[in-house]
Amino acid sequence: MEALRHMCQGLMRETEIRGDLTCGVPTVLNVMQAKTAALTGAACQAGAILAGATPQQNQALRRYGEQLGMAFQIRDDLLPYTAEDQVTGKTATSDVANLQPALPVLLACEAADEADRNRLPTVFRGGTDPVTAHRDILFVLTRTGALTKAARMAFSRAEQARAELAGLPHSTQLAELATAAADRRH
Repeated sequence: MEALRHMCQGLMRETEIRGDLTCGVPTVLNVMQAKTAALTGAACQAGAILAGATPQQNQALRRYGEQLGMAFQIRDDLLPYTAEDQVTGKTATSDVANLQPALPVLLACEAADEADRNRLPTVFRGGTDPVTAHRDILFVLTRTGALTKAARMAFSRAEQARAELAGLPHSTQLAELATAAADRRH
């Protein structure tokens, strides 16, 4: 029940920040935590409980699931900028068309020079067609290193997820899942 409450709060907060490139990276990470990580953590913990794991193992698997969810969601935010539409099933312009301030865009806002900081909101919210807006945003994301930084954040979360598995039996596939979540191409 707690995970569902967090998920609903995350979805509400995500709606509130639509179109707001000033909301900041911590806000988007909190949305990810509430929307995806809490649910993934609860699912992993439920599996541990059903398998008769100890309370310590239950908590470790919950934390594993939360980090797995964060790695997955960060990587998902990268997909419109790093993979082809037919591979992801998500159009490259979806975040721009939905005015959703994705993590890479907010990282670019933090790292951008004044000209790009001024350009991003105009491109993101303006009357620019989504294809041109996406191209312009991708240029800024690449120039500022935001894509690389977001990918590193996904890998870091995957490493944290794998660290939670230390001492747990039969966890090789879970460790591989964490790696795949951070490195997924589709």
